Amino acid sequence: MNPFDYLGVPHDAGLQDAKSAYRRLAKACHPDQHPDDPDAPRKFALLHEAYTEAIKQIAARPAEASPGRGPSASSARKKPPSSRTVWRDVEIDVAMALSGGEVTIPGASGVCDHCQGEGRIPLGHETECATCEGSGKSGTRYGAYISVSIQCHECDGTGRTIFVPCHRCGGFGVSSTTECRTTLPPNVREGDTFRIDGAASIPSENVRGDVQIMVKVVDRSYRIVGDDVETTVMLDLWDAAKGGAVAVMQPGGEKVTLKYPAGTAHGRRFRMPGRGMERLSAPGRGDFVVVAAIRPVVNSNPEIAAALEALRLAVLAERRTGQPSR
Repeated sequence: MNPFDYLGVPHDAGLQDAKSAYRRLAKACHPDQHPDDPDAPRKFALLHEAYTEAIKQIAARPAEASPGRGPSASSARKKPPSSRTVWRDVEIDVAMALSGGEVTIPGASGVCDHCQGEGRIPLGHETECATCEGSGKSGTRYGAYISVSIQCHECDGTGRTIFVPCHRCGGFGVSSTTECRTTLPPNVREGDTFRIDGAASIPSENVRGDVQIMVKVVDRSYRIVGDDVETTVMLDLWDAAKGGAVAVMQPGGEKVTLKYPAGTAHGRRFRMPGRGMERLSAPGRGDFVVVAAIRPVVNSNPEIAAALEALRLAVLAERRTGQPSR
């Protein structure tokens, strides 16, 4: 027998209807009320079995298909937003990696400029809460045998408020029409990730979500190698041979003077301690490393070719004799 038929309620009855029918029938057919009926205990057991099965079937229904156990009228009209998380890549240079700073996140929603991210605006006077329509309850949580009303978070259960949802962002606090910006801390590394709450929200689609950003360090002038920051300085052949000094720009714009000795070879590395990234495994900072690169000489005319040949012969003679050539 169908448990709802046994209880005498419609097949789409809700939790409260089933409870009421069970209480009424239990009082009527309880064995204590029928001491002369030997079949009374069996009838009462069947009633309890039918009630238990009805409760199970009600609990298994979709919320919108179960009158009496679904969401409140206000929450049924306004469905909870769906959630999501999206990933975005953010490209920064080495200067930003060292010092940190504000960056723009492409394809993300920024703070609503009307409510400043609050999602609501003050009215100046008290009014009925739009979230719970004055009931003080924003929904119901159901268990197998009990239901608990959920207090409205917007009005703290009072049903009254001095705020209304921001009409520009729909109460989400973000808008796709504004830029999403966030501040990165100093010493950011390639592959570091950060979360921006609410930046993936789309109010028009009733979607809430966060953005996870991944840092990519893109820089044509500098590179991060471990805890060090490296750059390359080009030297002419004759300058490298006789030695000298050159101004080198550090990330961020500060100039330093690099003095290099006579006979500086291609690929020689010069270290400036404590000017790199903050170390990951030990206190202190890495170094700023300048790598020397010898600029190739373009053999564009006979005079240059002759001068290069004379230089080659002089160097070979010096190597053979160990004495400087004249």
